[in-house]
Amino acid sequence: MDLRVADDASFPDLVLAGLELRLDEHERIPAGRQQRQDRREREAHADEGDVADDEIGPERKLAKVAGVRPLEHGHARVGTKPRVQLAVADVDCEHTRHAVLQQIVGKAAGGRADVDAVAPVELDLELLERVRELLTASGDEARQPVDGELGVVGDLVAGLVVAGHEPREHERLGLRAALRETALDEQDVESLLHRAQGSRRRCYKTVMELQAGRGGSAIEWLLTSAEPGVVFQAKRDLLGQHDPPEAARVLEGPWVRALLDGQQADGGFGVNVYGKWRGAHWRLVSLVELGVPAGEPRCVAAAETVLAWLTGKSHRSGVKTIDGLVRQCGSQEGNALAVCCRLGLAEDPRVRLLSESLIEWQWPDGGWNCDPRATGRRSSFHESLAPMWGLHEYWAATGEDAAREAASRTAELFLEHRLFRALATGEPIHPSFVALHYPPYWHYDVLQALLVLSRMGLAHDPRAQDAVELVEQRRLPDGRWPAGGRWWKPPGSKGSNVEVVDWGRSGPNEMVTLNALRVLNAAK
Repeated sequence: MDLRVADDASFPDLVLAGLELRLDEHERIPAGRQQRQDRREREAHADEGDVADDEIGPERKLAKVAGVRPLEHGHARVGTKPRVQLAVADVDCEHTRHAVLQQIVGKAAGGRADVDAVAPVELDLELLERVRELLTASGDEARQPVDGELGVVGDLVAGLVVAGHEPREHERLGLRAALRETALDEQDVESLLHRAQGSRRRCYKTVMELQAGRGGSAIEWLLTSAEPGVVFQAKRDLLGQHDPPEAARVLEGPWVRALLDGQQADGGFGVNVYGKWRGAHWRLVSLVELGVPAGEPRCVAAAETVLAWLTGKSHRSGVKTIDGLVRQCGSQEGNALAVCCRLGLAEDPRVRLLSESLIEWQWPDGGWNCDPRATGRRSSFHESLAPMWGLHEYWAATGEDAAREAASRTAELFLEHRLFRALATGEPIHPSFVALHYPPYWHYDVLQALLVLSRMGLAHDPRAQDAVELVEQRRLPDGRWPAGGRWWKPPGSKGSNVEVVDWGRSGPNEMVTLNALRVLNAAK
């Protein structure tokens, strides 16, 4: 929804640029400062020493800053009095929409009938009434970039004010209630500021409870999946069923069959073990995430090729230490560690070596980094997420406290950043962090981070709430989720980054929806 204030000479103090209020649930989070990620993504067999910004698909560049902002001005502040009133149209008693509008307004309508210009929408009256009650005592509040994207909650028709100001003043959004309620004055705002954050959280939680029915329809959709692994995990993780019959049929699924197709006598798949995305390393991550059983012979054979690579002399001799910090792509050992633990191989000495190596290579801030040019001040989110998962799985399988403590240090790194925000600005660190992907491979994004944190019992941490809200905002009206981008090319494509499974290129995505619902359940 775009509301724009006309340029009028009679309002000299009004910022000339229009305002843009975006509450559409498909809007993207702002890109912020687009920092390059240093890897060689296009090279089929390369490690993650360098990264190119080459996310596949048209959605790789996210939209500009959402929320309300001046377009030709640095910031805006709350005006103590409204400069312009964008009044709600009076509704004639005989107008065809009179009954619905009267229910929302709460009193008999009258006056002129000039609502024809307003596009008809379907309104959930019960939801709006509950939210309006919550917002009765709420006031203007400072907004972080994600707040403008929540889409579920907001004054659907509001009078907006932007007043001129000196540079570098804190940006504020002045909202005046649309339904002829008195605007808050300055002292009201001051008295409410200390409650702003808590009020926003409570309002969000209530709306999520009211929208729970959408999650039910999404679950029903997942239960119709042709992939038994999806159905099995939806029943187990979302419906609480302990032994769904689909668990015994996971290996019959078309995705699982495609991932195991073409396996050679040595356990590999006729390409480099790390070949993107057809090598054994990547196939195994997808297989365990689809719920293949521990000890499955073909998966164990493929895991042998991965362990031989990662614990072999050639790979180990390439690990470099610069300025006292190990520069190694921890995502390689991290993904392999998680896979081997899921397959029941945690007691293998080579698997233990992966865990011990990751703990030894961990940087002081809790992460890992393979960039030889990095100063050591900050590790790589990309290289740190998979090790956190692997170390958690190793602890769950063996009870090894050192692995749990190392994974917890990584979790603190992510939570300190609210999972995606730069500490200095609050903006998203990189646009890919706030897009939802499947598979993520070695890449970081908020959905995969929340999924691993949920497995660690940390999705309900207050510092994860911004990311949880962001995931909810990405939800489609029917309760399902699309992928916000993809790192893969469809089967049969030429070049690198070609998959053996088509995970879905448009519309609702089964794995993204499954993982999003898991995260929201864990964050309750």
